[in-house]
Amino acid sequence: MTGKTWEELIKQELFDKLDMSDSSFIDWGPRTNWTNWARWHISVGGLLLSDPLDISIFRGIGRSTGPAGAVALTAEDAGKWLSFQLSQGKDVSGRQVVSEDVINKMREASIVYTPAVLPNLNNTLPVAPYTHVGSDRYGQGIHIGWHRGFPMYSHYGGIVGYSAHMAMLPTANMGVFMARNTLGVPWAFQELRLALLDILLGETPLYNSSTICDINNLRYERPKNVKDEDLG
Repeated sequence: MTGKTWEELIKQELFDKLDMSDSSFIDWGPRTNWTNWARWHISVGGLLLSDPLDISIFRGIGRSTGPAGAVALTAEDAGKWLSFQLSQGKDVSGRQVVSEDVINKMREASIVYTPAVLPNLNNTLPVAPYTHVGSDRYGQGIHIGWHRGFPMYSHYGGIVGYSAHMAMLPTANMGVFMARNTLGVPWAFQELRLALLDILLGETPLYNSSTICDINNLRYERPKNVKDEDLG
């Protein structure tokens, strides 16, 4: 329709307008011989390999996943992206890059998860200040949930050896971004985001070094003083 590749269109309409000058795509890595790209590090038997793996071997994976795993960006550019989201589509100077209607449309639920998807979830109604529902709906490329009574929008993604996670509370004007270049279970990001958001909110984190691996899964634990009638 535009005569441009997906990468060219995203760069022109978003990255350039948001001054995300250090953002790129895995398919463009060879253009600079992967200069300044974080390499994938792995450990064998607890020993971290001294030489990172060649990212080019994963280029095909990145190309096939497109926007789900093909974007590469710095922490600073990730901050600009969060600012763009929290300001309802504006760049750091206040210029409207994407209309508020489009941003709001992205956050409308297209899919509502069923109890089969979230079997431990008794009720999705937020009860401030402690309810956390990471995601009970899905919008246009974004998970929709609640944290301490605030609407929360989040997403995670990556390819082999790389993963990232973003979560934001627009009504509280805050968000977090995390990324890593090693193997491991990406779900730990979800617990870490809760601790970071709680710190930003000035609350005692629901998760800490002692409870982050709790098998009882605090995300779905109803406080003892909350009754059925309180949930509606």
